Amino acid sequence: MNEKNTAESGTPTTPQQEGKTFTQDQLNAIVGKRLLEERQKSEVELVKREQDLQRRELMISAKESLAEKGLPGELLEALNCSSDEALAKSLEIMETVINNIKTSPPAFIGMTPAEGHTPEQSSADGIRKAMGLT
Repeated sequence: MNEKNTAESGTPTTPQQEGKTFTQDQLNAIVGKRLLEERQKSEVELVKREQDLQRRELMISAKESLAEKGLPGELLEALNCSSDEALAKSLEIMETVINNIKTSPPAFIGMTPAEGHTPEQSSADGIRKAMGLT
């Protein structure tokens, strides 16, 4: 028989049996490393899930707050929902601005009518003049 393919006991060995052998400490280190990697991967996924859940809770809270204050739901996208404090500040600013718009009359910029004329009179007079009726 071939000397390379027989062990000391005289039984033939295959190339697979001649592979690298590990000590118990080496196996423990390999398994420990893989477990650590999996644990870290699981922790990252857990943190992502917690952040997603927190973001969803803040969005629901923001929707409820907008409804309570009588503000339109379309404003939700304009709010800062990164934390409870940021959401509260955004809602406060939004409510203040909208209330100011509701209470103050709109400012018109442009030409003021001549003294003694209302806009309706001025336009009617202009049309009469143009038609030669005055």
